[in-house]
Amino acid sequence: MINASIEKMNKPIRLKCVSENQKAMKFYENNGWKKVVEEGKPEEKYWVMVYE
Repeated sequence: MINASIEKMNKPIRLKCVSENQKAMKFYENNGWKKVVEEGKPEEKYWVMVYE
């Protein structure tokens, strides 16, 4: 499902993923997404990720 969505979008595609959600982070990284920068307040950190 995510691959079908990616094919329809202009690249690069960006998303935000909560830093504490290690399962999601691993999923995105295993599917070609790369971490760009970690942002947010100390208790609400998230990674900006990009797919090119």
